[in-house]
Amino acid sequence: MATVTIKRSGNVLSIQGVPENLQPLITGELTYVHRTTHAGMDAVYHGPVEREERELFRIVDGAILTTQGAQQLVTGVLTKRGVEVVFQDLRKVTTLEPDYQHLQSCMPELEFRLKQSEILAYLIGSNSGIIVAPTAYGKTFIMLALTALYPDANIIIASPGAALLDSTYKRMIKISNNVGRVGGGHKDPQRVTLTTMQSLMHAPIAKCDILLIDEVHRIAAPTYSRDVAKIRNAVKIFGMTATPTGRADGADLVSEVLIGPVIYNIEYEEAAKAGLVSDIKVGLVSLPRGSMPTVKDRVSGRVPRKRWAYWRNDLRNQKFASALQQVIDSKEMGEDPQTLMLTETLEHALRLHQLLPDHTVVYGTMDRQTMVKMQAKGLLPEGYKKLTPKDKTRLLSQFETGELRHVISTGCWGEGVDFVYLDVVVNTAGSPSSIINTQWSGRNSRIHDGKSHGLIIDCDDKWDMWTRGRATSRFRTYKDKGWEVYDIV
Repeated sequence: MATVTIKRSGNVLSIQGVPENLQPLITGELTYVHRTTHAGMDAVYHGPVEREERELFRIVDGAILTTQGAQQLVTGVLTKRGVEVVFQDLRKVTTLEPDYQHLQSCMPELEFRLKQSEILAYLIGSNSGIIVAPTAYGKTFIMLALTALYPDANIIIASPGAALLDSTYKRMIKISNNVGRVGGGHKDPQRVTLTTMQSLMHAPIAKCDILLIDEVHRIAAPTYSRDVAKIRNAVKIFGMTATPTGRADGADLVSEVLIGPVIYNIEYEEAAKAGLVSDIKVGLVSLPRGSMPTVKDRVSGRVPRKRWAYWRNDLRNQKFASALQQVIDSKEMGEDPQTLMLTETLEHALRLHQLLPDHTVVYGTMDRQTMVKMQAKGLLPEGYKKLTPKDKTRLLSQFETGELRHVISTGCWGEGVDFVYLDVVVNTAGSPSSIINTQWSGRNSRIHDGKSHGLIIDCDDKWDMWTRGRATSRFRTYKDKGWEVYDIV
């Protein structure tokens, strides 16, 4: 029987002694097809979608080098073919032992919900991997419990944005007094450091024993993946997400090779039946064939098509606004349901705001050039003062507490936020992405008193072949979750 040795040094695996006939199998498993979408002249030169093979390994002196998350993948390939695998960890790392008494003292009223104890057991018994669970399932609770279980470990918890970082911090300081933040205007590393992905390199990565990454599907982006790869000596590395696959660039494998495979999966329908997340229904806005000129009759190119099909489509915008107002006025979702209308762009948000002027507009950034452009289009008044970081923090806090009831937001509120009192999400972007549509809909998965179900409002977009195909992808995602779809307008 052949024997292959896998040596780990830092974050790198060196796979040595692979039989020549098996090398292509391993390197094939560590290769994916990357998709780059082009617009404008780039689309003319390269085509609308450019595909290229990308390798997540190097071969040096006959050894295959890759990152630690690939260990189980490689081992599986070899053992299936009768090859013995010997693993050697060359690092000098901290020995971590769970302290159950400390967990009990920090969280005296600890109660596990659906399979949370099983997930925690996986995190104790494993060194890396990805947990898949729907939004509002209790992933933050799992992070809190793991932090309490290892009171002497240096822990970094990375989130995609400052909003989720602040929300987690408020809960974390209730069980530990040595919690700090890095990013979002903070620079206070502690034994437990909460950081944004953008600020990960400013966290104490050299001391990190445990790395936890929320919304881990995000780390496949080039900047984030390079940063995560620099955390070399963590004993445990875990990621959590509701959407482990479905990236538009096809780079899902990057997350696995860095973090590890999915080691536990909770389906949305299972969590809903257990009463942990809200049932969701999808209200269908209908725009049938022939209701307006097709996109092809107007423009070509992905961005121009989206501009005319979605952002500047007056009839579609009016349909969305009417559907939302109908839901609010009918009180079918409660006396004054909290609503969130999500758009891809600032321009789209501002055009919808003209139809719903009593709703508050929230966005990520707006430079002066964009503001002038929006003013020239009549979408912003002269003398408009853009939102400051304090304004955004205030509005987010007001929406989280339920004080602010109706918001139109760009995608900055579509992911990495936690809205307890949300009742209705209006998805106006027209995106076919399963990740975007799962994440955006997931904002509505929280349970609160008086909420029988969450409502998603979307459009079938049958008026055009291009938009209909994108809508079909969205509704496939909804149906895969087991959500009821019905006609609303």
